[in-house]
Amino acid sequence: MKGTCVKIVLAFVLIIGFAYGNAYAQTTFSIWDGSLWKIKFTAKGVVFSDPTANEPPDGKARGTEQSWGVMTSNADGSAMTIQVYEQDDNGACVDGDLITLTKQYGGPLGFVATIESDTPEPDFASIRGLVYFTGKLKNDLLNTGKITTLGGYLLQQDWDILTDRAAYGFNLSGSLLKEPKGCLLP
Repeated sequence: MKGTCVKIVLAFVLIIGFAYGNAYAQTTFSIWDGSLWKIKFTAKGVVFSDPTANEPPDGKARGTEQSWGVMTSNADGSAMTIQVYEQDDNGACVDGDLITLTKQYGGPLGFVATIESDTPEPDFASIRGLVYFTGKLKNDLLNTGKITTLGGYLLQQDWDILTDRAAYGFNLSGSLLKEPKGCLLP
């Protein structure tokens, strides 16, 4: 039953994406280039401190982070990224993850993309997910936009102690900014 619901939702998203794409065939993915985003990342999962122990996880982990991003895109949508900027523990704005987007379905004003981000050792983190972007034009410029997660996960290890491990489900949501805010301010 669950599998059928997922297929129906994905089919619905694809139909909407293709409808937008066909309605605005002259619009290219370059409308997203340089767009500014307010991003919210929520994760829920479990933490293990000793993966060799024959015990349940140490506990549940939940958290929400707010960040900002700048999206880049070429005209055909084959090369898209979001550079994330976030505040560190001292409140200073620093570069966060560079999220690579790979367009799967849809047109410039409604498309589904996979997201990938890998942080190298020593604090390894791997993010994979499927997101849906929607946008509306005003005078041939991107006026509104949203990011919605269709599904995603994050694996993390070695962030505090060498044997730390965690697995999370996540939700990434975002809204288009009309002007720089937060860490996007000069």
